[in-house]
Amino acid sequence: MKFSIVSAPAERKAADVFVIPFFKLKGKLQWPKLIDGKKSDYEAPIAAGDFEGKDGEMALLYSKGKEPRTILLGLG
Repeated sequence: MKFSIVSAPAERKAADVFVIPFFKLKGKLQWPKLIDGKKSDYEAPIAAGDFEGKDGEMALLYSKGKEPRTILLGLG
């Protein structure tokens, strides 16, 4: 298994899964800057209350984008 970390999505190579870390500060979910402009791709589980960014929380999303899967990872 190989991992890579990038600061901008355009820099990444295609992978099996794209992991996006979310923090929760002062009770509010903080959107990572790396997905600015693409929030609509990830809003559904957040709007439904299925993902809140709690420590250890994960949401698996399937897409037809660069990666077939995206994991929203809560870091509290």
